[in-house]
Amino acid sequence: MIFWQTPYPSARGTVLWTLARAPATAATRLMVHYLDLVKQPLPEPLAELILLTVAGEGEEHGGDGR
Repeated sequence: MIFWQTPYPSARGTVLWTLARAPATAATRLMVHYLDLVKQPLPEPLAELILLTVAGEGEEHGGDGR
């Protein structure tokens, strides 16, 4: 059995856990959760941190992205 926390709260607003008995079922359901999550905008502090990290990586490699 494979357990994981869903990206959605329960009806009461608490953490919602789900499970799958087969790896293929878990993979399919996790893919759906992932696709839903990437459609949501990042919180501002996290988005800024990612932009700074990406900019820093370009500088480490001579600034040309290699």
